[in-house]
Amino acid sequence: MKFSAFLIMLSLLMISTSNAQEVKFGKVSKAELEQKAYPTDSSAHAAYLHRDIKITYSFVSGSFLQVKEVHERIKIYDKEGLDYATQKITYFSSSRGRDKVSGLKGYTYNLVDGKIEDSKLKGDGIFDEELNKNWSQRKFTFPDVKAGSVIDYKYTVSSEYYSYIDELPLQFFIPVKQQHLFLSIPEYFVFKPKFKGYLPMNPSFRVGAGSARWTTRNREGWSQVNTKFENNEVKFKTNITEYKMSNVPALKPEPFVNNMRNYLTSVKYEIEYIKFPNSPIKTYSTSWEKVAKDIYQSSSFGGEINKSGYYEDDLVALLQGVSNPVEKIARIFTHVKSKVKWNGYTGFRADQGVRKAYKEGAGNAGDINLMLVSMLNHANLNAYPVLVSTRDHGIPLFPTIQGFNYVIAAVKVDKGIFLLDATSPNSVPNVLPFRTLNWTGRLITKDGNSVSINLMPERKSVDMMMMNVSLNTDGSIDGTCKQRLTNH
Repeated sequence: MKFSAFLIMLSLLMISTSNAQEVKFGKVSKAELEQKAYPTDSSAHAAYLHRDIKITYSFVSGSFLQVKEVHERIKIYDKEGLDYATQKITYFSSSRGRDKVSGLKGYTYNLVDGKIEDSKLKGDGIFDEELNKNWSQRKFTFPDVKAGSVIDYKYTVSSEYYSYIDELPLQFFIPVKQQHLFLSIPEYFVFKPKFKGYLPMNPSFRVGAGSARWTTRNREGWSQVNTKFENNEVKFKTNITEYKMSNVPALKPEPFVNNMRNYLTSVKYEIEYIKFPNSPIKTYSTSWEKVAKDIYQSSSFGGEINKSGYYEDDLVALLQGVSNPVEKIARIFTHVKSKVKWNGYTGFRADQGVRKAYKEGAGNAGDINLMLVSMLNHANLNAYPVLVSTRDHGIPLFPTIQGFNYVIAAVKVDKGIFLLDATSPNSVPNVLPFRTLNWTGRLITKDGNSVSINLMPERKSVDMMMMNVSLNTDGSIDGTCKQRLTNH
């Protein structure tokens, strides 16, 4: 990727600690609406005028709750920037519980005859969409948006899953005038920040204070029961981190870069351990060995690979008289692709379960490719699951469970390793779907070992065209044209 050294240095110098006055929701200025182009990037189609993200913890009904408050303001400069009039909130939603999205408010502001007019975000512009078994998305589209508009919105997401913090982007494909990211985390939860991108972040740190309050009920007496209520409170320290940045440049597209999102500056907080008072430490993904063991020992991962009774009879018939390993791989791979269709959901864990997916003929990426690993192993082949992060999910550079959202199969033969993804009917060995070509994956084994494995194609794709033509006396030509496409 070719970056001008001068432009990089200029971008770094432009980023500064933001000491700007607090921006209040709904207080859009006439100057913001009159602005025709972003001052330092006239090519920008839109820009974040303000971003304020606040992550705190509260104690409710005997448990901690993570609260994320968001306020963002976006300026639309031209028609190409109208895509930013639709925003998305991704939240956890499953049979085990769901995040609560609340307080969503938004307005579109326009300058009409010199006066500021606002259009309120209404219910018919808000709708929810299920992404997979565990995640949903709330989309909201602003009314009356046109070139010159400013949209201003805020919302809150409350989550029972206090050990998970979404990746927090600090750079986008449009510039950011100013932003403030604030995290206040109780001392009981120890996260490790992992930084990505080339922009300096310069976070500040300090210690704060928090408290947990709850009421207990006690009953006393035998013949006459008296109920007493007692208020309790525990005070604790909080670790506060703040990121204040202004004049953040947009990341510009570069030729020959397969996924520009992997270069956006961001911070990801990965839980290391949880230590409550008078309780043992609960550790998480501190090493790749720990990650591999935790994932493989999961009932929805290694437990699904170990199941085989539902396909054994079909496999015997499928492989009758076949001894060549490569032929076995080809037959099993084709069988899974034709037997179970991908439902469009990602995930490295089985969603429905391999048995149900095989019976009903549909499943997520985990259902299908864990089933494929199981069948290959049952046929006396050396097959392994490979954890993958799809292109729209980023790159897991450090030991992490949350950094993966997909799984494929790898099978070792004398000729090398075949990478297989049975979610795509047109996929062939070592020609993976484009969404999975995201640098490297993580091959894991039962015993907790793991190794990084290259996902990118080793053989070049070829687009070959052959023409056989004859030139006629009148200048016209007759003949045939054949085109041959290989690999991707």
